[in-house]
Amino acid sequence: MLGDDGNLMQRTGTLFRYSVWDGRLGRSNGWCLRFVLIRLTDPFYGGTLHTIALMEEFTIQNEKEIIDLTLGCQHGVFRGVSKSSDKLIPRIGRDIPHEKATELLEYEQRLLWMFRFEAMPFLKRANYTDWELLAIAQHHGLQTRLLDWTRNPLVALYFAVKEDKPHPAAVYACAGVGEMTRDEDDPFNPRGNYWFYPPHVTPRIVAQDGLFSIQQDPTAEFAHSSLQIYLIPTELRQRLRVLLNKWGIHHAKLFPGLDGIADRLDKNFGIGDRQKLCETK
Repeated sequence: MLGDDGNLMQRTGTLFRYSVWDGRLGRSNGWCLRFVLIRLTDPFYGGTLHTIALMEEFTIQNEKEIIDLTLGCQHGVFRGVSKSSDKLIPRIGRDIPHEKATELLEYEQRLLWMFRFEAMPFLKRANYTDWELLAIAQHHGLQTRLLDWTRNPLVALYFAVKEDKPHPAAVYACAGVGEMTRDEDDPFNPRGNYWFYPPHVTPRIVAQDGLFSIQQDPTAEFAHSSLQIYLIPTELRQRLRVLLNKWGIHHAKLFPGLDGIADRLDKNFGIGDRQKLCETK
């Protein structure tokens, strides 16, 4: 069980001291229940509030279980991460203290304004909404408060295992989506944790069957009532990449264009033909 103590965070105008414990219960046959216990303490009045977030955790044992996952979660959304310990925190908010969320907001808005200004020659039109522009910027590598998800579990699996790493990968899954953003919502002042289905503003979003989550505090972890995590052992990475490639889930498919085609051909040469040429009798 891991603990993180002594930090300060502000919620609804009140300053709290908080402690976090991350642990697991009931491990058996590749399943366990991961829980996070958060204790909020008011340093002025001494009151304490405990909150528990639960998430089912499964360990993928073989390729067949990937097929079972695909068939069993036909109406969910998924996110692949190359490191199973990666938390569901948007990239722009990672490692930023909670008490600096307001200051971070100014940087976020400035970043998007600069992206709009400098990307104008490459955009198809000039009147993109902030929502649309955030989606475009996110898919081209700019850090934002959005988190990438997909409705295709195999796409999430690709992003989890696309590179060799010395640690387990993971796929997060939500059985149901929940409330969506509205046209009048402000992405920099959302009403809570919501989902954003972007319009087809880039070929990548279409190819990856993508959508996004957004939350009030980009420095906090995204929470959902039906969240699950599937751990993928390191030794399965390469075999799963070969399987995904046979199923048509590869870089060229998910990143349409010449760069995607060249990357896929380059990787295939490195996996097969190059190894044969390098072999010595």
